[in-house]
Amino acid sequence: MKVFRTGQYQISDLDRIQEIQPLEYANRTILKRLNYLIGFIKKEKPELLQSFVSKLNKKFVQFLEGSYKTEKIGIPDEIIGELIHLKLYPDLLQNSILYYLQLQIGRASCRERV
Repeated sequence: MKVFRTGQYQISDLDRIQEIQPLEYANRTILKRLNYLIGFIKKEKPELLQSFVSKLNKKFVQFLEGSYKTEKIGIPDEIIGELIHLKLYPDLLQNSILYYLQLQIGRASCRERV
């Protein structure tokens, strides 16, 4: 078997650690996708938008556990400003972030137990 080297990388690249804050990561992934989905529904089927948002918000509330149900977090204005469709539904925005954070903390505590 022959091995071919197709590129090079710096060994020191493996040593670099980059930390991403949970709220920043949520904004890059989940919130942008949810914002796009709301915009798409608003464009294609505006008559379904209110029903969709209220049912999705109820699902998030259902999935929230313990103190997450009553907790409110401050969301930076620079994050809210980018979410042109989602910022019209602050409860959905708040509950989606709380659910995401709940999942992240649960995942971290599972890693600690192992």
